[in-house]
Amino acid sequence: MYKVSIIIPVYNVEKYLRKCLDSVINQTYPQLEILCVNDGSTDNSEKILEEYSKKDGRIKILNKENGGLSSARNYGLDKATGEYCYFLDSDDWIELDTIAYLVKLACLNNVDCIVHSVKNIPEDENCIQIAKECQDWFDCKNKPAGIYDVPLNINNEIAAVAWNKLYKTEFLKENNIKASFFMTGGWVKQYPNDVKAIYEQGHDLGNHSANHKNMSSLSNEEICNELNTVTENVKNLTSYQMNLFRPPYGDYDNHVIVKAKECGYFTIQWSVDSLDWKNYGVDAIVNEVLNNKSLKPGAIILMHNSAKYTIQALPKVIEGLKEKGYEIVPVSQLIYTDNYHIDSEGKQIKNEQPASSQ
Repeated sequence: MYKVSIIIPVYNVEKYLRKCLDSVINQTYPQLEILCVNDGSTDNSEKILEEYSKKDGRIKILNKENGGLSSARNYGLDKATGEYCYFLDSDDWIELDTIAYLVKLACLNNVDCIVHSVKNIPEDENCIQIAKECQDWFDCKNKPAGIYDVPLNINNEIAAVAWNKLYKTEFLKENNIKASFFMTGGWVKQYPNDVKAIYEQGHDLGNHSANHKNMSSLSNEEICNELNTVTENVKNLTSYQMNLFRPPYGDYDNHVIVKAKECGYFTIQWSVDSLDWKNYGVDAIVNEVLNNKSLKPGAIILMHNSAKYTIQALPKVIEGLKEKGYEIVPVSQLIYTDNYHIDSEGKQIKNEQPASSQ
């Protein structure tokens, strides 16, 4: 029997936590590792975890400083030892046969990830089924048990979140790649659920300006307005404070960089353009990235979510970068934020510390 690691981020959820834990410890599938990541809770959540850990030895409490939902999930994933893992939010619960059913399907079909349907339960317990179109694909009541192809336009409330999925742990750890998504104001307003999903997956949320204007032609006030409008909208959706800015069209000058910094942003420019926006095809994107003369440690690769062939090209690009020995990290982990200068090519150079005198 395969072990399943259930990872539960916990932060100030004393009202819901017992119902969540009861649904886990009473699963019909017994081979569980229950990792409860206490993300710096200030209410009685930690006491509840301790109470349950005494009742069920499968519960492990992992305490950490508050870092947000994605940080807690990744912390739990690092500690997971099960062949499969499942993320469960601490204000949710699952049916008692959920894990048994998902493991059975995963084993029978040898797949890396199984997705199941969900229900939104308001506090008045009036059950409202969300993403109705997903039920025909995910709910065993509507289709025989089995594996089905999921439409690409499936509702992102179901498809793009970490929870409601059983993963092969090895697959998730090998492919747990984080990137930086730079968003315009219009995109944030049109796709709020995507913004939330990107945040929940632990990626950088970057600012691409409100209206995609040539920033070098704007006044100081206009530059700040272009940036702050997007940041406020994203913060309202996710609580995330943006501090990375990529100028539209790559249009920037010293004035833009200085003003953006005064407004609280580090200005970012790419060094390798995949040219995916030209829609030349998958092989063209892969070759442009992997054989680019500017591909070197510290390179920033530009790709677009709306380009025709990017989704198909991305796995090959990632595989090729790994084969060349590169580690893929988000921009926030790549750049210096202090004690540096920029050379004539726009590269950050860490300032050398002066030698101490004896």
